[in-house]
Amino acid sequence: MIAIRPHQYRDRNLADNITILAPQVSSEIREYLPTTALQGQVGTTNQAFALYDAPLWNMALIASRIYLVWIATVCGKLETRYRYSNTMGWNTFPLPTLTKKTKLI
Repeated sequence: MIAIRPHQYRDRNLADNITILAPQVSSEIREYLPTTALQGQVGTTNQAFALYDAPLWNMALIASRIYLVWIATVCGKLETRYRYSNTMGWNTFPLPTLTKKTKLI
């Protein structure tokens, strides 16, 4: 059915519960990368990256100052603003193995 309406936007990746959003570009004067968590089936545009049904500690990591330093180092910039990339930033962040004990700390 979608093939007969190619002009209509369809996001096939939708969360069942929570969607964590992070912007693709953010101001250089911010102390952290702004994020939000939305409930329900939320779509996004090409201006944001989404984590579908991810644990909330992922949002805490993305919104941390150390993660912004990582983004500034490996992802590059658009003019002077931070430009986020999921392949360069998220996939390469040196996160130690998290156990149940370390998640509680």
